[in-house]
Amino acid sequence: MKRIMLAALHSGSGKTVLTAALALAFRQQGIQTGIIKCGPDYIDPLLHNRVIKEASVGGRNLDFFLQGRTGITQRLAELSAGWDLMLLEGVMGFYDGMAAGTKNSSYDIAAATDTPVILILRPSGVGVTIAAQLKGICSFLPDNHITGVILNDCKQSLFTYLKPVIEKEAGLPVLGYLPPFPEACIESRHLGLKAVSVTDTADFEERFAFLSRKISETVDLTALYALCAQDSAENGNDTAETGKNTFGVSVAVAYDEAFCFYYRLSLQALRKAGASLVFFSPLHDPALPEHISGLYLGGGYPELFVKELSDNVSMRESVYRAVSGGLPTIAECGGFLYLHRTMAAMEDRSRIYEMAGVIPGHAFYAGSLKRFGYVRLRGGASMLFREGEAVPAHEFHYYDSTARGEDLLIEKASGTKIFRGGYTGPSLYAGFPHLELSGKDIDGGQTEPLAERFVNCVRQYAETESRAEKQEEQRKEERKLFSLLSDIGPCDEAVRQAAQDKWDSIAKPLGSLGAFESMIAEMAALTGNPEVQAKKPVLAVFCADNGVVKEGVSQSGHEVTLQVMKALAAQESTASFMAREVHCAVLPVDMGVMLPEDGPLRETDSVREALKDQLILNRRIRNGTGDILVEPAMEREECVQAVLSGFSLAGALKEQGFDLLLSGEMGIGNTTTAAAVSAALLCGDPIRLTGRGAGLSDEMLERKRFVVKEVLKRQSPAPHDAIDVLSGVGGLDLAGLCGFFLGGAYYRIPVLIDGYISAVAALCALRLCENAGKAMFASHLSGENGGASILRALQKRAVLQADMRLGEGSGALMLLAGLRPALSVYNSGHDFASLGIRPYQRFEENEGSK
Repeated sequence: MKRIMLAALHSGSGKTVLTAALALAFRQQGIQTGIIKCGPDYIDPLLHNRVIKEASVGGRNLDFFLQGRTGITQRLAELSAGWDLMLLEGVMGFYDGMAAGTKNSSYDIAAATDTPVILILRPSGVGVTIAAQLKGICSFLPDNHITGVILNDCKQSLFTYLKPVIEKEAGLPVLGYLPPFPEACIESRHLGLKAVSVTDTADFEERFAFLSRKISETVDLTALYALCAQDSAENGNDTAETGKNTFGVSVAVAYDEAFCFYYRLSLQALRKAGASLVFFSPLHDPALPEHISGLYLGGGYPELFVKELSDNVSMRESVYRAVSGGLPTIAECGGFLYLHRTMAAMEDRSRIYEMAGVIPGHAFYAGSLKRFGYVRLRGGASMLFREGEAVPAHEFHYYDSTARGEDLLIEKASGTKIFRGGYTGPSLYAGFPHLELSGKDIDGGQTEPLAERFVNCVRQYAETESRAEKQEEQRKEERKLFSLLSDIGPCDEAVRQAAQDKWDSIAKPLGSLGAFESMIAEMAALTGNPEVQAKKPVLAVFCADNGVVKEGVSQSGHEVTLQVMKALAAQESTASFMAREVHCAVLPVDMGVMLPEDGPLRETDSVREALKDQLILNRRIRNGTGDILVEPAMEREECVQAVLSGFSLAGALKEQGFDLLLSGEMGIGNTTTAAAVSAALLCGDPIRLTGRGAGLSDEMLERKRFVVKEVLKRQSPAPHDAIDVLSGVGGLDLAGLCGFFLGGAYYRIPVLIDGYISAVAALCALRLCENAGKAMFASHLSGENGGASILRALQKRAVLQADMRLGEGSGALMLLAGLRPALSVYNSGHDFASLGIRPYQRFEENEGSK
């Protein structure tokens, strides 16, 4: 990459227009040419960008005061990356710097970056004297890097006269000239040149196309190009539009005709810090972009569009709500004016317009520049500032405010004046000073870039908002769950009585089928239909892995859960063989089995497809639960999601025509989680409630009991809150089963409780909704220690007492085998009347003893 600086003896020499026209002329020769502005000016770079049709937002600027001396060459490389030639436009007169010195002057930047300089001279009313001026300039300071001259606004005849004089007396080549073209003149206004947007100057492109053609004719571009410095290697990386949003936070940046003053390096620094920039228009858009975590309101020309900004009421209200609500915000100069309550029109101060209303003050046209120049800002700890630190900035504004702020001590760089201004806080910077966000060295120490501070605040806000949204989503899901539960009413007692009357009419001793009679009557009361059927039953086996397995509470590892779930899908598990005998469908449900390493599972989200094609139903919440000895089993919202998943599955199975639901589970380690849940809900002794599970040695049983006891101590679940208990010490299979029982009650379809683990889930459901018990029917008394205690808490009597502890829904299947014959009697048995037998009379148990 080549580079050269175009400087002048004083402002008003035409260097901005000539630099832009030169860039266009080089580009027309196939040389990709960019422009960097020396100094803090925003406006000249806007014109540069428009001339070379650069879509990137923000001007390229080099400024020692704002950016620091350390690494200035690296900044130059970053701004120049990807270009063949970079033209540096100087600032003010060549030697004019700060405090009557050369510091931060064009000369200072040329010397620091080893950049050749072409002086643009406007030879109005002088002849040989201009050569003398040049000799003085060239000898004023050594290493000034001046290598040539271009004459601007110079007639051909004057150029012909001056060229040999200058070259002889000053020893500098005169590379060409640009004649006076009043018709191509770019007008100025209160802040600088016009033509920074398409609304400013008519025939803009034609004017610069004309100027570039003339420059190609009157300036020796080949000789000029030969004088440029050549970098030995490309350095830097212009990430202005391609920065990676590593941290996933978005910052809204106001960018339109009213807000257009931005430094390219500031925007790059925001991206490097992890922000994704989302550009929007306060003039034209109805509101701030969605899903943003920060706001950057730069400077510009809001005074020229004050009515339009005021008329966009929805945007003003959107900004007010966001900033007042704590959205991290930078609002400098024009952006600061926009935050005011009101703003006066520039041409008529009596015309007052409503603005965003964040700043309780009025902005008005002052008629002249206010507090113009470099400043140092000092303030207390806030979003951008640190206690005792001096932050460089720049002020340049014609507007003033009745509420300039008091949070910052603002000192002119010259040290001649100190005043207060600006608003700072944990999430706000608002004030007239413009900031360069990429950081600089101050008094020898590199400051943390303001961009990083801002993005850190943005990230914290995003995380807080994410947590708030997550909590709100959690509350929303919980509200949804409890709204569904509130719709679960009591059983239909009239139907229960009708079913009981039907039993009493069948030609057999009254109550002679024992628990089966009351069970069928309760099923009738649940469904609201005395015609009870079990023609199409289905066993749903909820499968999940438990992190507590790593604590040595089981003989086998989590890989067994996966193997059994696959066997269930293939209809080859123990429960599958039993199910075939009672003509019951089997549906394995993956709530959170540890994923295999040998490829994806044969899963589907469709209940119909899972049953039809022997697939696993995917209801995965997470990849196994946490180790409850060291962390909660799952997040509360994950638990609610699992409960709702089981709830909805009951409804989906009913839609498929199933009239009886059987509950089952599979998950290595789940007798440990079930023991912890039962001990928490019953406030019982974890030692007494914890059994051997799938078969443990005495030593392993002691370990298991210790783990359960310690888990309850560490996680401290709230006994009155079943969701807290399940999420703290439970499992995904338990949570899914809990929802399954609740769904059975809601959709009025009977659910058979399997054994101990299934019964623990049923107790969780009962604690969430008292009326849920009407849908639960206990199959057998488990051989696990806590089986009897849980059934007592459920107020359920097990039909079978076979000391079973297989799991997978095996007990429910055994109950189905006994229920089917009882239903056959209920639905098809002859009544007393049809057989001509006198019905039995029902007597109280103690009546016969009288």
